[in-house]
This record gives sequence, C-alpha cells and structure tokens, in this order.
Amino acid sequence: MKSAKRLPKILGYIRKNPLNALIIAGFAVAIIKLFGLYNSADTDDGRWQQFRNEHRCVQQHGEEGSQRLSWKCDDGKTYFSWRQQR
Repeated sequence: MKSAKRLPKILGYIRKNPLNALIIAGFAVAIIKLFGLYNSADTDDGRWQQFRNEHRCVQQHGEEGSQRLSWKCDDGKTYFSWRQQR
C-alpha cells in the first residue's frame, strides 16, 4: 500500500528534476553492474599453487628484472600475477 503512495511522489520528482533522476538512475545501473562484475570474478584463484605446479609455470620478469609480471605456463597461456594475489 505504501508503494502505491510513493509512486506519484517519485514520478513528480522525475518530472521536476529529470537530470537529477537520470544521474541517480545512471549511478544505480553502474552499482548494479559493478556488483555483478565483482560476483562474476573467478573465485577459483585459491588453487593457483596446484595449477602452477601441474602446468610447470615459470615466472616472467620485467625489463629491470625486479618486477614479477606474469607466469608463462606449458599450456601456452600467460597468467598475470595480479590475478593470483587476491
């Protein structure tokens, strides 16, 4: 019942402040999208040590030799260190 009373107020706000309503809607969509991206991230990173050993991954270094940038594995793919640090 309360939602039926709020609908005219919401529509009135949208009519009076269309730009603000559009900005609020944009933020809402962005938050929903970011939440979805966060939840769809690969949660299997906990098995990196096992995967690294099974696929004989070798750590690649940056130009100066001090940065550990990526892992080259025998499956032909390169895995980046920031993915395994979560």
